[in-house]
Parts: sequence; structure tokens; C-alpha cells
Amino acid sequence: MRLSALSELVSGVAHELNNPLTAILGYAQIFNSLDGAERDRAVATIEQEAQRAARIVRNLLSFARQEPRQTAPLDLEELLRRVIEARRYSLEVDNIRVVTRFAGVPEVVADAGQFESVFLNLIDNAQRALQPGGGEVVIATSITDRHVRISVADNGPSITEADRERIFEPFFTTQTVGAGQGLGLSRVYGVVSEHGGRVWVEPAPLGGASFVIELPLERTLPPRPAPPPGGSERVLVVDDEAPIRALTSEILGAAGYHVATAASGDEALRLLESAAFDVVIADMRMPGLDGAARYERIGERWPLLQQHMLFITGDAEGERTNRRLARGDIRYLEKPFDTSALLRAVRDVADRVQRRPG
Repeated sequence: MRLSALSELVSGVAHELNNPLTAILGYAQIFNSLDGAERDRAVATIEQEAQRAARIVRNLLSFARQEPRQTAPLDLEELLRRVIEARRYSLEVDNIRVVTRFAGVPEVVADAGQFESVFLNLIDNAQRALQPGGGEVVIATSITDRHVRISVADNGPSITEADRERIFEPFFTTQTVGAGQGLGLSRVYGVVSEHGGRVWVEPAPLGGASFVIELPLERTLPPRPAPPPGGSERVLVVDDEAPIRALTSEILGAAGYHVATAASGDEALRLLESAAFDVVIADMRMPGLDGAARYERIGERWPLLQQHMLFITGDAEGERTNRRLARGDIRYLEKPFDTSALLRAVRDVADRVQRRPG
């Protein structure tokens, strides 16, 4: 990758992360001054923006590890509403009006994080096209017999036929020097193609450009996962980060589990010497041994205990650990996780193993 493109990628990631982090920090700082409906909105916004930041990080790690996309039934119009709301202030500052024409299209099977990035790229592209004078962006949905269509159209300058033919090529840009490296629309093309769809650009009705995405409709959508059940098993949580340790303990305790915590591997070993646990949750990366080495050390001392372990990982681990993760030898949960993901993972481990003899 060219150095300039890498710089653009890093800047783009920083920009995407700083937006949700600004909302989270701001609402956290004014939270105590709010009440009633304002406080409820603040909590909902903090959760929504934290999930948005988590998706950005997850997409980066998936790219680094070349992991497959995570698809599920997706309400495209609801996702578009959230993306528009996230960009509303920036658009208003540039005197850009957003018009939505939603047809109530059905859900599609897609990766929510990837399509959030797609819609952000298309809206940002339209915003740049309308600078500095402002204008209008029309975002519409429609449905055919077998496809859902989403269009993002602006009334800015038109795109020449020659540029339309190259618009999705990596590093091709119609922006001025320094305004972009031509990676956003190539990313859009890649995501849409991976989902079995197609994307193209055509002249917009009021001038400017209209980017159109067409996605296939699934005849039968996979069922949504049921809320995970709790339990009464004994769980040991090992993490050197006190907030994560406390949060994990609270979530599991509220679901009925009996929880003990340890801040280090040595403390965990002392607890394992004195009590039996049905599930051991351990941070993959802590001071000392890496995840795979810790897993092997525990296996040497308590062979059966390996089947009770659930590792939590927050980044691309060491080479040996990554090999174990890829083979499926180690059960793991990625940070940041939500309540349902944690409870489902713990329940899965607890249901697969028998209690270790005390």
C-alpha cells in the first residue's frame, strides 16, 4: 500500500472513531445534569455510539485477520436513519439538506458493520461534492421482485462518462489533491459485490450523481437468536483491567451465576487450587504468558480445565495464539462484547462440559 494511501486510511479510521467517541464522552460528562426522557436518550446514544465504535474496530481486525463477514437479518432503512443522524450536524454545517424517501423495504442478510461503512462513504462522497456551497442529498429505497435498491443522490456537479467508468477503481478520485485517495468508493464496491449485489453511478434527476446499490432478497431469513439464558454455575473471571472485570462479574451475577474474580494469573491459580469452577473466563493478553502459553500451562496442571475455558481477546494476538484460534482449539469472545454475546458464550461453555471434580 502506498504511504499516502496508508496515511489516508489511518486518518479515516481516526475520523470514524472520533465521531462516536465524542458523543460518548460528551453525554457521559453531562449525564448527571439530565433527567427523564433526556437521560434515556443519552443512555441510548451512548450505547449506540459505543456499538458503532466497536464495529469500526471489529472491521479493522477482520481486515487484518482476513475473517469472513458476519451476516444477519439487517433493516437497511433503520441503519440509514442511524448513519444520517450521526452525520446530521456535519451536513447542516455545510448547508446540506438530507431528504429520505423510504419505501419500507424488507430486511436483507448482510453485515451491519460493513454497510454502515458503505453508507457513511456514500454520504461523505455526496457531502464533498456539494462543498462549499451546499445543496441536497436524496436517499431513497425501493424494492423489485428479487432485489432491494438504495440510492444516494446529490444535486452537485455532474460526473463525466469517463469518470463514471473508473469511479470504483482503487486510488481513483475526482477530488482535488489532498482531499482523498480514492479508497472509499472502491470499498463500497467491494462490500456490495461480496454480498452478491451490484453498485453503479448514474446522473441524478436534479444534476449531480446518484449512486445506486442493488442487493438480493433472501426468500427465507435466518431466525434471530433467542435471548441467552442465565445459569447457576460457578464462574471465575480473570482480567487485569478492573472495569472489565467488574462489568463481567455484574453481568454474570445478574444472570444467576456465582462469580469469583482474579486480577492476575497467580491469583487465579490460587483460587483454582481451593475451589472448583464450571467456567473460567480469562483475558487473552495479560502481563506474562500469552493466551496460548497460559492455556497450555493450565492444561499441564489441570487437563480437564481446558474444556472449561473461555478466552476474551481484544486485538490480533501473537502468532501462536492466532494459530490456535484459527483451528478452533480455544473458545474465545472478542472485545468489545455486549451482554447477550457474553451470556451466550458462557452458556455454551457450561453446556458442553461437565463439572470438574473438586
